Amino acid sequence: MKLNYIKYFGKFAFAAVLALGVISCEDDEAVSAGEGDPLTKNIVSVDAMVTALQPNVGEGNLTPFAVTIGNSFSSDATVTVKVTFDNGDVSTGTAVVPAGTTTGTGSLTMPSDDGFIPDGLVAENAGTLSATAILLDDLEADTTYVIAPNSTDIGIFSDTLGVAGGLNSIFDWTNPEGADLDFFVIDEAFTTILESSESGTRFESDLFQTVGREDGVYVFYTVIFGAPADEAIDYQVLSTLPDGSLNAFVGTLPAGVAQGQYIALGSFEKITDEVSGTISYTNFTAL
Repeated sequence: MKLNYIKYFGKFAFAAVLALGVISCEDDEAVSAGEGDPLTKNIVSVDAMVTALQPNVGEGNLTPFAVTIGNSFSSDATVTVKVTFDNGDVSTGTAVVPAGTTTGTGSLTMPSDDGFIPDGLVAENAGTLSATAILLDDLEADTTYVIAPNSTDIGIFSDTLGVAGGLNSIFDWTNPEGADLDFFVIDEAFTTILESSESGTRFESDLFQTVGREDGVYVFYTVIFGAPADEAIDYQVLSTLPDGSLNAFVGTLPAGVAQGQYIALGSFEKITDEVSGTISYTNFTAL
């Protein structure tokens, strides 16, 4: 009798647990097969291309980029973008692609300076930009979107300066062993030399401070102290703005330019907002 009791009790207990499970499922919302389960969702691959909106980038600088995806969506899509330098340093940023379109823009701060200085003005193909993920504002049931493998090579400028109390600029040129160039900031009317850098080394630099300088247009100049007469000189003026973004003036001094002559490279304007008092640097113009 004891054995029969246990047998019948076991059947009763199993039936009770089963009934309890049915009641519990009926109390919850219905769950369709695969919903919330990434293993059974429809995986859709999206093509993407990332483009830096500057010809090259600076270490530690805020860099704008554009993302173009292969198809549009009915809601905004946020695309995550990663930059990877050859030394392994990585940073990320995002761009929003508006609903119904295929292109959006964003920005990311490049990895910080590792101290390496290339021989030339730019370390070519020293990093990559790639889109790594996409997220829709309005999720689609049973569908997961992933980014197809992609990569865009980028160059890294020889050196840039960090954010400081103004416009922080560095001047670089080719063949610094044979050519000695100096660097100046002069007012638009060419009446006063406000800043000068004459170190005799490869790089010349200047911090145009926000205090003590009137609003107005200012011009970067160089003077050749010494250089081979038959050699053209490529140059770049890289200016880090207070928000970390970078302006680049890039050009070439033709062979035979007279030594001691002031050569205009580019201009910028300092503006103070009358209401907020915020100081900005804008209207960069190559000369």
